[in-house]
Amino acid sequence: MQNRLVIPDSNDRVQAVIDGQGIALWDDLVQNELDSGELFFVSELAIEAAGYYLSSSSPVSERSTAAETFIKWIQKEK
Repeated sequence: MQNRLVIPDSNDRVQAVIDGQGIALWDDLVQNELDSGELFFVSELAIEAAGYYLSSSSPVSERSTAAETFIKWIQKEK
């Protein structure tokens, strides 16, 4: 069994990404954070049918190998 972190509250999930604890797929519920610059898109990719965005608070130069691998996988799946 792998260790994993589950954050059930959506507000806490948003704050975790703002705090630099990862990247996430979200919908329009984080538009305010995107507009303020607290979160930003890590890719131009949009999953139109699902209505989600790939966003992060970490600049490209600070992303982990795992985050980059995930981003590349999402882009490939489009």
